[in-house]
Amino acid sequence: MDITDSNVIEDWKKELVVMNQNQSPYIVEVYGYTNNSQIVTIVMEFMSRGDLFTLLHKTKEPLSILQRLRMSRHCALGIALLHQHNVIHRDVKSLNILLTEDFSCKLTDFGCAKLISDKQAVNTINSGTPLWMAPEVKSGHKYGLEADIYSIGLVFYELFERKLPGWDDQRHKVVLPSQFESFPIVMPCLQVNPEKRPSALQVVKAMDGLIMTLVESIKNLISKSDLENLVSNGNDYLDSDLVRLYKYLLSKPTGEVDALVNKCWKALFQKHVPASTQPTQPTQPTQPAQGPPKFLVPQALPPRIPQPKSQSQVPLSRSQPVQVPPQPKPLVQPLKPLQQPQQEPASKSQLPVSARSQPKLNPTHQRGLSQPNIILPKK
Repeated sequence: MDITDSNVIEDWKKELVVMNQNQSPYIVEVYGYTNNSQIVTIVMEFMSRGDLFTLLHKTKEPLSILQRLRMSRHCALGIALLHQHNVIHRDVKSLNILLTEDFSCKLTDFGCAKLISDKQAVNTINSGTPLWMAPEVKSGHKYGLEADIYSIGLVFYELFERKLPGWDDQRHKVVLPSQFESFPIVMPCLQVNPEKRPSALQVVKAMDGLIMTLVESIKNLISKSDLENLVSNGNDYLDSDLVRLYKYLLSKPTGEVDALVNKCWKALFQKHVPASTQPTQPTQPTQPAQGPPKFLVPQALPPRIPQPKSQSQVPLSRSQPVQVPPQPKPLVQPLKPLQQPQQEPASKSQLPVSARSQPKLNPTHQRGLSQPNIILPKK
């Protein structure tokens, strides 16, 4: 990074401040920075699997439906944590989502982020990347937190469709098919009218409900011996049968998990749609009386995602903390927060919250979020 450019310096300072203020399991942690001559380097958490864009479009790692839902939920949680403190990321895209060894997703690159008041709107153009940029941002109109929802909707499209959306160079806009497998998940986030888009917390709640519904349904398809083995191997006193089953499914081969999902899909549809109203031709499913928000009812999950020929087991059980590569002590200058946030007991459960209750963010996730002004150390 060239520190002779004042604009570059401002972007660098902004990124350090935002990342330091918004530490959580869904945002890449920043440890400090190094300053050598005219080169400045930010020292951050090591993310062993790189960015989501490379994983989806270059290495093309096989991922089950449950794995994709889990990764989508992580992205939505990162956005929700920012939005709770009125921070717009403004450059959400698969290139700015990094992955740990167990495929956990974390947001990074806050050079375009902006803190706004409760009712303030932003009208800065050229903030973000055109392909993932919301229409109101491209047109130069005022925009708010909803702009991030549009961007994350296109990331969901990449995750579930395993390809980039189309792009019209002449009209400078995204082009999508009239129908695609993840349509009910993606399209609510891509509403042209920002007010019609769901909030980040609504998306999290919907993902939670969808994951729980699938896991509960798949439980009936698992053999009794496997279920007994799961119970006997539980090592977390907060683990429930569903928690262990969820972790077990995340560790299974992609094709095997998707086969279980497809088996329970028809039963889920029949359960939520009254017999008198079940259509003979595919139509819009009926909304369950209780459960996730309307735009993500269980039957909205893609019925099947074709699998690559090679299927490899991808363990997604609880992993060891990611270690940052050692840095020479004389070069690293740690960031100094303005004050120490209050410590609260953190929940040990990693299970997605119930679909019937508003998701409550873990106090651990909000560590440092309430400090709007952090003084950077002098160079």
